[in-house]
Amino acid sequence: MAAVGLLIAQSTLNKGIGKTVYLAPDNYLVKQARAEASKLGITTTEDPHNPGFLAARTVLVTNYQKLINGKSQFGVVGDGKHPVDLGVVVVDDAHAALARTEDQFRLRVPFGHDAYQDLLDLFREDLRSQAPNALADLEARDFSALATIPFWAWSDKNEQVLKILHPHRGDDAFKFAWPLIAQVLPLCSATATSTAIEIRPSCPPIDRIPSFARARRRVYLTATLADDSALVTDFQADPALVARPITPGSAADLGERMILAPIALNTNLDNDAVRWLAREYADGDRDGDGDGDRDADPINVVVLVPRAQAAAAWKPYADRTHHVQDLAAGVKELQEGHVGLVVMVNKYDGVDLPADACRLLILDGIPRPLDAVERRESVALADSPVRLAREIQRIEQGMGRGVRDSEDYCAVLLLGANLALALHEPRHLQLFSPATQAQLALSREIAEQIHGGGLNDVRHALEACLTRDPRWTGRSRRALAEIRYTQLGTVRPGRWRCVKPST
Repeated sequence: MAAVGLLIAQSTLNKGIGKTVYLAPDNYLVKQARAEASKLGITTTEDPHNPGFLAARTVLVTNYQKLINGKSQFGVVGDGKHPVDLGVVVVDDAHAALARTEDQFRLRVPFGHDAYQDLLDLFREDLRSQAPNALADLEARDFSALATIPFWAWSDKNEQVLKILHPHRGDDAFKFAWPLIAQVLPLCSATATSTAIEIRPSCPPIDRIPSFARARRRVYLTATLADDSALVTDFQADPALVARPITPGSAADLGERMILAPIALNTNLDNDAVRWLAREYADGDRDGDGDGDRDADPINVVVLVPRAQAAAAWKPYADRTHHVQDLAAGVKELQEGHVGLVVMVNKYDGVDLPADACRLLILDGIPRPLDAVERRESVALADSPVRLAREIQRIEQGMGRGVRDSEDYCAVLLLGANLALALHEPRHLQLFSPATQAQLALSREIAEQIHGGGLNDVRHALEACLTRDPRWTGRSRRALAEIRYTQLGTVRPGRWRCVKPST
């Protein structure tokens, strides 16, 4: 997908439409995109002051935060800078861009900051009336404390809020968010926890970044966005255009996956048994006799976990454990040869593990909301399609790490009851992309044949994929060849009707 975005960016330069920016989620993916561009013969830079970029001859590849922040080098409304005029902005991994953009428009007032206690004192009686137990948790510094400041109280006391926050606008905790939300403060919601008070508008006022809002073209690349309405609410995209996305003709160009959830096959299969199975595959001991002898070629096994605590359970089995800061070296090592069993912490998107870099992929849980607004929304939207869509999107992103083209293949294991539910519950299934739904349906047929079996049955099923059994590969190719992507985006009426503030 990066190659497609880079070619779009270069074609914009070729047509003389103007300066071109390619946005990636983080610095690791910036380097990855630049490496891809080099292969394509496309000249890039990471420096927004580069003469080639300013002359519309070179593609600027940078991360979302470089463009979208209250001190943006591209200009923010009211900062006195002349905004950089852009021809096109290509947003790679748009699903990740949505989360990061919302985060950029979020002001966190940390506990211990003078404004934290002032705000809590200002709304103490409102919280006492609305949620006395939540207030007691906040005052007791309970880690799980969560209290939403009533919107009517926030609106009524907005002048006092401004007096509390404005003197701190230059503080480190404020300076990157304050210029983005100051003008929409009355429209924001506020949530208090024991660690911070978080203030966020319902819809990011993206027009505070005029370079982005006024770009002649904006292109969003994504493979797993279940609800396209978010592009309208967060990026002020045209609903009519979002409803008519450009999609592939069929899913035949996608790679092959067998996707199994051991706990759904047999509730007696515990996670440690699956971890031991993964270790055996990494060592090449695949006959299940437990003698430790190599009877097949060892493979790279990659495990995705949501946080460090989950990684700890894999420590006795893992050869490497990587966090985001050392991920680039870890991915490079996998791409260059056999490593063994590698655990990656909290990285479910933007990692390419083609071919032998990953033949067995394991998802051991998915990230849960940690910040105040997301925790509040997860409670309020506990059984809603919106929350389910977000969760399914993360699962699908994770499952896609090991298959990168039509000739690629990978077996996928999902650990835990929540992930197993996503493979079988109809409300969850319908939120996956058509291609993934087809692969899940085929995998369920395999699962039904070994239902109730033990670890050896799981091993035999995996072998059909990993040893390229023609009975499996033929059915897998046929299942994808029959899939056609919908030609219509999902833009739900009313979802995108946010109040647009005056700038």
